[in-house]
Amino acid sequence: MVSFNLWIPAVTKPKETFASAKKKVDRDDAIKQVAVAGIIGGLINGAIGGSKIAETLGILAMVSKNEAAIFGWAGAAIGAVVGAIAMPILMVACLFIGCFIIDLIVTKAFKGKGDSKQLFYLMALYTAPLSLLSTVLSLIPIIGLFTFLIGLYQIYLLYLAVKAVYTFKQRRSRQH
Repeated sequence: MVSFNLWIPAVTKPKETFASAKKKVDRDDAIKQVAVAGIIGGLINGAIGGSKIAETLGILAMVSKNEAAIFGWAGAAIGAVVGAIAMPILMVACLFIGCFIIDLIVTKAFKGKGDSKQLFYLMALYTAPLSLLSTVLSLIPIIGLFTFLIGLYQIYLLYLAVKAVYTFKQRRSRQH
């Protein structure tokens, strides 16, 4: 069962959501959440990108305006299909790689103890909805420029997820 009902709380009340959600880790659910967000985002971005590319190619080929529009529609359809296939694969792969790198840094460099499966699940809870939000906002002129703020917020959410999953040894102070 995909936990879409945790998307908004993961973004709006991350500390509480991460504390409770880490107890019900489900890697398949996490993959499905990110894949669904990838499919939706891929459809949107693929359709728009494919349309623009095909329309531009039609114009460059010096076809009529109507034929260029047909190129655009065909490109949108092809782009949407390609995006809906490629984007979820890329998003899930990037989440696995990102989680692996974060886990490696936290456990090796900072001597943290925790469960990478929990981290993966918590990261999926906020990555999926925020990637969709970024996709939608990027379509709006000028407002799309502020999607970097979502990226900054994701860094903060990553910090909270790591803090929820990992424990760190306290350093002993040296006495002289």
